[in-house]
This record gives sequence, C-alpha cells and structure tokens, in this order.
Amino acid sequence: MLFRLAVVLFFFGVTISEGKASAVFERALEHFKAGKFQQAADLFQEGLRTKEDGLARYYLAESWRKLGRADDHVLDQYRKASAANPESLEAGYAKESMRLLQGVLARKQQTLQLARSAEGRDYVALVKYASGSSALICFRFPAAGSRQAINFGALPTSGNIAIKEYLDKTPSKYDLEFQDVRAIWFNDVIKIALPTPNYHHMKYRFLSDIWIGPSDIRGLSRAASNWIAFREDASGRCKSGNPW
Repeated sequence: MLFRLAVVLFFFGVTISEGKASAVFERALEHFKAGKFQQAADLFQEGLRTKEDGLARYYLAESWRKLGRADDHVLDQYRKASAANPESLEAGYAKESMRLLQGVLARKQQTLQLARSAEGRDYVALVKYASGSSALICFRFPAAGSRQAINFGALPTSGNIAIKEYLDKTPSKYDLEFQDVRAIWFNDVIKIALPTPNYHHMKYRFLSDIWIGPSDIRGLSRAASNWIAFREDASGRCKSGNPW
C-alpha cells in the first residue's frame, strides 16, 4: 500500500513539474517573439532541466543565434531538436539551421586564422574627411604570448590594443595608447570594442570597433558610423613614425 502511494505521489510530482516546465516554455516563447532573446534562452534552459521538449530546444538554439552565438553547444541543441520528433516541422527547421551553422563554424576557423596571423603586426587605413583633411590610422595587434595579447582561442576575453593615429598636417605627432578592450565572437566575426573617449581622454577617437572577418579586417568610424578597410602595413609607415 505504501509502495503504491509512493508511486502515485512520484508521478503526481512529475506531472506538476512538467506542467510548470510547459508554463516556463510559454513565457520563454513570449520573450522570443518580443525580441528578448537572452531572457528567452534563460527560460528555455530552465524548463529543459525539468522536461525534454524538441521545440524548446529548437527555440533555445534560435535564441542563441539571435544573440550572435555560434558554437558546438548551439549545434547540439539543433541536433537534439531534430532527433526528438524527426517528422515534425521544427525538426526540418533544425536540420536546415544545422547546415547553415556548420558553414558559420567553418568561417569562424578562417577568422581565427586571420586573427592569429595578425598578431604582432601593424594594419593601416587611410580615412578621408568632408573637410578635405585625412588621417592615417595604424592599428597594432599585440604579439602572441605578450602581456597585452588577446587570447583569440578563448573569447570572449579582455586584451590590449595599441593605436597610433597620424594627422596629415602634423605627421610627426602621434598618439600611442594601450587600453583594455573587450573582444567577443559575433557569428563568424571577432568584434573588438574599443573604449569610448571623453572630453579629457581622447584615446580611440576615430574608431569604435575593430571587426575581424573570415577574409578581412575592418574598423567602424565613430564620426560617420561607416566601415574602414584595413590592410597590413607592408611599407612600414606605422613603425617609421612617418605615414607619408
């Protein structure tokens, strides 16, 4: 009798827990539809700790992708979503998302190779302004293993970057600054966010971000919010102190 009662109470508890998980999934989906992807991901994970659900796993993976996450953990959620109910609509979506994500992961490896090849090297970009003036911006990645190096193999992390900025009217004067920055993955791109300058502190006044992609390195201009293409400084203008 006691054994039967224990079994009944056990399954009753499971039913209540699964009911709570379903309610959590509903709240998570509401957050997802509202564009609150971090809150949605947190709730989908909470519900999945109690109840297995292929649709919830699909939306968990989609929430992470909306946040720019692309790694094996996301891929694993798509796999589980497609395996939970292979004939379902979400299983088909999950399989297609897996295919696309595998392409992103391949491009991430290309980005990582470019980032590591840039270590210890100068990159340069020429910026033209509406006033007619121009600036040569030199961006130096710290050498691998140095105290300032960015650990590209374990992002997100903190690092240091040196910026030299030359104005064409005063080529003998330049700023050389080291500052902590935040480097993160966003899909197949490494985004390096530079500190915001202020009235008393004008470091990084030209650039807000550096983005390393599978095939190029770009900077985002603070003034015009447009992209600036960087190339390796093969001529050594940055190191010489004379951009011209």
